[in-house]
Amino acid sequence: MEHIFVKNGEISLSVNYEGHGVPILFLHGFPETKETWDALLPILKKTLGENVKKYLFVTMDLRGYGKSDKPKGVEKYKLEVLATDVAAVLLNFLQKGQKAVLIGHDWGGMIGWKCAEYYPELTSALVTINAPYPDYFPKAFFSRQQFFKSWYIYFFQIPFLPEIISRLFGKYITNFLLTKDLGKTPEAKAAIERSERTRTCSIRPPLSYYRAWMGSFFKKTKKSEALKKINIPTLVFAGAKDHYVSAHLTCPPTDHAPKTRSLVLNAHHWIHFEMPRKTSEEIVSFLSSHLL
Repeated sequence: MEHIFVKNGEISLSVNYEGHGVPILFLHGFPETKETWDALLPILKKTLGENVKKYLFVTMDLRGYGKSDKPKGVEKYKLEVLATDVAAVLLNFLQKGQKAVLIGHDWGGMIGWKCAEYYPELTSALVTINAPYPDYFPKAFFSRQQFFKSWYIYFFQIPFLPEIISRLFGKYITNFLLTKDLGKTPEAKAAIERSERTRTCSIRPPLSYYRAWMGSFFKKTKKSEALKKINIPTLVFAGAKDHYVSAHLTCPPTDHAPKTRSLVLNAHHWIHFEMPRKTSEEIVSFLSSHLL
């Protein structure tokens, strides 16, 4: 893949790309980088067959991760700000008349939802993997089913302590999280090795995602904004055994995103690691139905 930096105002974003045609932009989650897609991409390209020539494959480090800039301040990591980064990358690659496909895992999926809402002129389809629907999740955040799954989000709100623990034990925590879901498999080993190669120098920027988001739960506004309807085709992956996100929180209300299809698999949080072939087949089937 070729590498470039894309500017969004003063922020530089690290981007890899390969191919020609309609852009498919892959957005990673916590605590990863764009290399998280290295295992899925070859399988997806093979599954596309001759249609692989129709697409430009793009991966990016979200702000605060990898080689992208890491601005200071929690307010720099609000969802609406993160969505502008994705829009900047899309505008760098889109040709006249084109719209992009977004594929996001975890936080990448949440940002994908916001891009589809804020920038419908740039997006033609969306795929989310183990990602809560951002406008629905706060309402269910304190439910009994989700409360204990979200323990780490509460922990991340504590000043300084998560940073200290991550500095001391970050490697072991990442290994535990991946092996908890994937077991001692080749997929888990490869994911751990990628994590070690790309470990961000500071955990504070990734934590700022959670701190900005949690703060938005309680922010009082004088006038609540009506949600914009998302009319693009959307495929939602959810893991029945996800330790962090309840499957029912991944899908929006049908009146808000009527073209959404939900697929619940017998998998954990990293479906694209655990079931890369199945993930690729479903994505290709989805693209074939709506774009090819």
